[in-house]
Amino acid sequence: VQRPPQARAKVKKAYSAYVHWSLANRKKLKQGLPPKAKLLDALQASWAELSAEEQKPWHRKALLDRKRYDREMKAANRGKILAKSSATL
Repeated sequence: VQRPPQARAKVKKAYSAYVHWSLANRKKLKQGLPPKAKLLDALQASWAELSAEEQKPWHRKALLDRKRYDREMKAANRGKILAKSSATL
């Protein structure tokens, strides 16, 4: 028995400001660390050292990502509702 395709496409979750920043700075920070150093600890410490002004662009990027996620979820849910209603006709 074949399953019908899912009506709702998978929507990529929104990232926080910290995640956006860490993805952009991971390689640069990793190069300056000894081989056995813990990268996540270094990323967290580095993020904590940033001032609020330096974090501001990353918070803006996170906000835009959240808006994108909400928009895509609305569209996906709308498609799911339409698929259910057309299936009952």
